[in-house]
Amino acid sequence: MTVKGTLTIRTTKREDSPGDLLGMFFEDLNHAADSESEGNRSCAFDPIDPLHVHTLTAWEKVECEDGHQDFDLAKKHARKLFLQHQGDYELQVIAQGFEKPFKQEMRSIEGMIAIATDQGAAEFSRIHLIDHATGEIQALGAEHTVLFDTEQTRANGKSRRMLELKAIASEHYTLSLIARRIEGSKGVFIHFGRRDDQNQIIWEIGGRKNQDSLISAFVEGRSSVLIQSLFTVETNVDYHLVLVVHGRTIRAYINGILVAETEYRTAVIESLYYSSSIEEVTGDIILKVVNVQGKEAAAAVRLEDLELTLLHIEAAQLSWHGLREENICEEPERIVPAYTEFDSQGSTFEYMFPSRSVTVLRMKSHSAAKFC
Repeated sequence: MTVKGTLTIRTTKREDSPGDLLGMFFEDLNHAADSESEGNRSCAFDPIDPLHVHTLTAWEKVECEDGHQDFDLAKKHARKLFLQHQGDYELQVIAQGFEKPFKQEMRSIEGMIAIATDQGAAEFSRIHLIDHATGEIQALGAEHTVLFDTEQTRANGKSRRMLELKAIASEHYTLSLIARRIEGSKGVFIHFGRRDDQNQIIWEIGGRKNQDSLISAFVEGRSSVLIQSLFTVETNVDYHLVLVVHGRTIRAYINGILVAETEYRTAVIESLYYSSSIEEVTGDIILKVVNVQGKEAAAAVRLEDLELTLLHIEAAQLSWHGLREENICEEPERIVPAYTEFDSQGSTFEYMFPSRSVTVLRMKSHSAAKFC
């Protein structure tokens, strides 16, 4: 094993409230996915389109039919690991010798623009796209475009949920349109920067339970909410919607009022994310390490201020081989924690952290520890 860096745990530097890296892991996994999808290689979990999925789905047991055993999603396994190894006091960790953080290239938000409805019907009109880089103004779609996604149209196979309008490759553009909800419980949707269903940005006006105006970015099917505010869409009321994209900055207006302004920032991805704590009753030192990158990372783990003759380490590890991998009814244990134990002489040992992994190391002294 070629060690590329050192994680030094300062065992005498104690703080209250040990940190939790779990939200950071799934957020940065999204960014890592974004980087990989462009050929260079993604703390809010947010659900994607399926109706049975919601914000707590990741932490619940999934029920299967056809005789398959119920199972936990990989995210729940990760959450269990973090909750089972909390510690009482946080310990300072110093990282040295690792690769510099990887920063993704800043690119404009380019791709297909589309309009959509969900569980209802909506009418769109007076759709115009302005390319500020060229000065071109285009009228898009028909004079009046109606999209249907009701129970009836789904049942008879006549749903028309989305209409793709135009792909644009510009660093500065404005989309303007009139939208009206005809029926349904939700509002209307504008997709932009769209490459496919798994990679796009969506402005939801009256999304979720018709309580929000929110803009979400989807990378390889995983989503992050960029900005959110309260807004409710009324039936048979016209709304003038304007979306302005300039570089990575997004502004959204409803009836001339700015309701969202955000920057879709590119990620700065560290070699490893880490936190450490100590359990007061047992004296165990806990190290949590997250590797969101698509390559393994070898590290030396050093316990500072401790003189030990023998260290016993218990390791719990959860890793993803593919960014879209998940446990399913047919393979309920595709992604589950792996447990190992090993001993090390002294207070320093080497460990390989797999790509896209969550690792919890619990370190126990086989001899009395002497604090220096």
